[in-house]
This record gives sequence, structure tokens and C-alpha cells, in this order.
Amino acid sequence: MSEHDDEGQNDYYSARKVQEHELPARLVEQFLAAYNAHDVDTMLMHVHPDVKWLSVDGDSVTLETAGASALGEAMREYFASVPSTRSIAHALLEAGRYVSLHERAHWEGKECPVSQSALAVYEVEDGKILRVWYYPSQR
Repeated sequence: MSEHDDEGQNDYYSARKVQEHELPARLVEQFLAAYNAHDVDTMLMHVHPDVKWLSVDGDSVTLETAGASALGEAMREYFASVPSTRSIAHALLEAGRYVSLHERAHWEGKECPVSQSALAVYEVEDGKILRVWYYPSQR
């Protein structure tokens, strides 16, 4: 649950009177819903044309994809290779234009169901996801 799901929205967003679809946490929730539907076109509607997907591991950060088209291609390939993948958000926190997400992904493995959890941080600019930092997953 994000902090603005309560009746009293935080003062920053109430003062700006932004539309619900502009709230960074809502945008990330919509992106995750499109992911779970394997709807790459809708996922891409929520990202900036120059989106960057980065993997963080210790002291290193690796650029996985740069640009919406590269992200779309990577997601289509991933969904084709793991058609049962879904993800559940267990915690979502918003701090200005940054949204942190603790998620648990699950899918059908060759012999049994598999799941893992991970942390991600999304940066939103002008109502679109600009960067995603994805941290190592834990089983």
C-alpha cells in the first residue's frame, strides 16, 4: 500500500492538486499491473522514451537497457521465455519522484513453482518512468 492510499493524502500532492495518474507510486503500480498482464505496449506507455533499466550489484551498476524500444524488446523476450511470470508488490514507498518497491516474483519452474524477492527504485519525471535501479534478487 502506498502512502497516498489513505484518505488524507500527503501535503505535497494535495497542495499540487495533481491528477491521480501523475502520482509516481500510482504510475509504478500501473506499470507492474501491465507487467503482470504481459502487456508490453501498456508498460511502454508508462516509461520515458529515454528510460534506463539498471542492475545494482555491490559497488557496480550495469546498464541493462537504454530507451523504451530496448526495454520493450527485452520484456517481450523475457515474457516469451518465462510465460508464467508474475510479480506482487509487498511494499511500495514514495519519496518525491522516487518510488521504492519490494516485490516477489513467481513463475512455474521446470519441476516446481519458483519465487524470489527483490528491491527496485523507480525515478519518475514528467509523469513517466525515467530510470529503474534493480537490486539482486533473493530466494
